[in-house]
Amino acid sequence: MDSIHTIRLRGPWRYEPLFRIIRTPAGELVEQTCGMPPPGRVEIPSDWGNILGTDFRGRVRFRRRFHCPTGLTRESVVKLVVQQVADFGFVELNGKRVGDIPPCAVGTRFQITRYLSASNDLSVVVERAAESTPDRAIGCPQPGGLIGDVFLEIH
Repeated sequence: MDSIHTIRLRGPWRYEPLFRIIRTPAGELVEQTCGMPPPGRVEIPSDWGNILGTDFRGRVRFRRRFHCPTGLTRESVVKLVVQQVADFGFVELNGKRVGDIPPCAVGTRFQITRYLSASNDLSVVVERAAESTPDRAIGCPQPGGLIGDVFLEIH
């Protein structure tokens, strides 16, 4: 039987808005980088409405550093689990893209064993599209962000 040890990556995360999606008077959707909300810290899970405003649509990078789990063996497999984002996103570990998070997915897992180093820099980039509407039936509420837990599973 496979035993799993879980390490939650709570604590403070840094966030940085990368761009805002706006609709021009002509009805065109454009990415805007000027006049962005400032970067800061946030506890995860969190809806970005409290820090960026409920009307924010765009892309935000959430970052957290963590040390490599101790006691790993050659047989150990480490997976990163992103419980939920609103709408979609992708994950980078130590500057390498490890995978995408599909729209409103729940419990997306990434095998990250080969990407680990002694000190790790994790980024979860989340994008909420301009045309997004709340869809609470599939658990994708507004306004957006890293709305579920993030944790490591060690198998």
